[in-house]
Amino acid sequence: MKNLLFLAFSSLTAITSAQTSNVEVFLLAGQSNADGSNSYYQNNAQASKGGGLTAANAHYANDYTGIKYAYAHVNPFSSTPPNRYLTSNGFQNLKPATWGMMGPEISLGRNLDALHQDDVALLKYTSPGTSLKTEWGPDDNKLYQDMVSFYSGHLATLASQYTTVTIHTFFWHQGESDSGNTYVADYNAMFDQLKIDLNTASLTSVMGLISEDFLNGTPGSPQSNIANVNSAINQLALRSDIVTTGSLNDIPLHDQIHFDANGQLTHGDRMAAAYENNFFQPVPEPSTSFMLLFSSSLLVLRRKRQ
Repeated sequence: MKNLLFLAFSSLTAITSAQTSNVEVFLLAGQSNADGSNSYYQNNAQASKGGGLTAANAHYANDYTGIKYAYAHVNPFSSTPPNRYLTSNGFQNLKPATWGMMGPEISLGRNLDALHQDDVALLKYTSPGTSLKTEWGPDDNKLYQDMVSFYSGHLATLASQYTTVTIHTFFWHQGESDSGNTYVADYNAMFDQLKIDLNTASLTSVMGLISEDFLNGTPGSPQSNIANVNSAINQLALRSDIVTTGSLNDIPLHDQIHFDANGQLTHGDRMAAAYENNFFQPVPEPSTSFMLLFSSSLLVLRRKRQ
């Protein structure tokens, strides 16, 4: 009996160990509404930074220890390679960046952690005021190569800590700086090259639609470039490996351009919901595997006694 119990509990230990040796990785990129450069969690004297989190949401400014988080806020115009003017310098707890900036990662990361049994890592690389057409393309010699370098470096760190590193989804919010006319071809080129460079053929993407309230637009009557970009994003979502967040028009723009901190929480929730509804594949609870194993062990014991 003792031997069988030892084997059963040893198997449970092996199952648990195998799970904690896996990490599920997610990538986030884009311009200012992915960056959070004008979405500050605290009330700020500068109206351009938003009004801060409500009292009900204030806890989102606290450190969240449930995931591994790394970020880089980047300026591609001042130097080559781009200047990573604000970075986490490795992994840290999930929290707003220096200066109080917060993007969709604050709620997105929490949602991803709630979905997955294994450890979760979120890597964010963003650059405000940039164009997919001229700054993010693989051949532009601006952001793309540095983004891949940023992701690859942190993936290497994870590979030294975990047995299995699984890259799932590339979350993207960008487009306000584009005309939209070549957006489909430009995103296809970047996304498909990213799959190659990260050696992840199964990589999926969640793309945020741009608010039609942007600048002088209104829902149903957006600026022409926003209409073109959103049309392109919806066209890209015809691919089986790309989905959209759905409309984000209900999230207010505090300065006609940017979500405020509370809006960023909704933004991250929408990203997470799109991932869960389209790409997430639940795995059996570990306790189920243990109970089956333990029940089988007891059954063997009974048969031997008979």
